[in-house]
Amino acid sequence: MTTTFVTSVPSIRPTGFEALLIRIGHRLISAGERMAVNHARHSEAVVAHDERRRDLLAQHHSGLLP
Repeated sequence: MTTTFVTSVPSIRPTGFEALLIRIGHRLISAGERMAVNHARHSEAVVAHDERRRDLLAQHHSGLLP
């Protein structure tokens, strides 16, 4: 004789204050991820700008540019 147990986890969905905290947490995480991406883009742009300035200054001092 085989006994089969069917276990189903009831769909527990937070309500009230817990649901509000979870929603706020998700939004904070999303905002943080967006800020991280924007910061990385900005940092890359600053590095690229600094490299261009350095290269132009080096060319100017070497006499390659007037």
